[in-house]
Amino acid sequence: MRSRFDVLVNEAMARLMNRGIHPTKREVCEELGLDYDDPKDRGKVTNSIHKHKEIFDHAWNQLYVGGGAFARDYAEVSMDTNSYEEWRRRDVDLYNLLRKLRVEETEIHEFWVYSRLWNRFVETANREWNLHLFVAYGGQPWVADSYRYMQPNYWDYTFKQIEIAQNLGKGMVTTLARHRDLRMMLISGESVETALLATKDTLQMLTNGAPLRHRCEECARRGEAVAFRTQKELIEHYNQHHASPL
Repeated sequence: MRSRFDVLVNEAMARLMNRGIHPTKREVCEELGLDYDDPKDRGKVTNSIHKHKEIFDHAWNQLYVGGGAFARDYAEVSMDTNSYEEWRRRDVDLYNLLRKLRVEETEIHEFWVYSRLWNRFVETANREWNLHLFVAYGGQPWVADSYRYMQPNYWDYTFKQIEIAQNLGKGMVTTLARHRDLRMMLISGESVETALLATKDTLQMLTNGAPLRHRCEECARRGEAVAFRTQKELIEHYNQHHASPL
């Protein structure tokens, strides 16, 4: 649930954006009458902005998707072939990028449908629920107050999520590599080497579009990186090299 302070942060950022400002956190603090240089004030605003992302997720899943409006909108937008063709001609650079990434036409159409549904959902959230989503863009890592907040469209939010996942993935690779080098354990009992290879594969899928490969865990335990494009190929390899004779 949102606190009174969360509502005030939401309204302050919405006012700034309505004036054409993509605010920094300092500007948000100033709009609220808070001191950005006071860690407590700055921390309260930071926590509230992150909390709004969770509230937005909840509103999408429970109020929009769970409330019935999503199904009606999905059926309507999916049938709007004219608008889809218009979008392909207008946003040709984005369309070509998706094709370059080997995204199938049916998947591109599905993404487009969701982009239209996202627009409807955001409009409803802003107007009827006084709820906005604020995401940080630009800026320099480790440079204080260099990021600016904006309410993203579907495609901007998609690439921002990929960027966040890339950063988290790099952190996981670093952690697992340290586990391997220091012979630390995983509480699951699984091989650290297997976990590290799987994490690297996932990170490659996020960073350069490399297809997720199926790793042979038996080979990984011996320090060998053996992977296949399909599960069928993996099973054939396992039966040939690792299966116990009957």
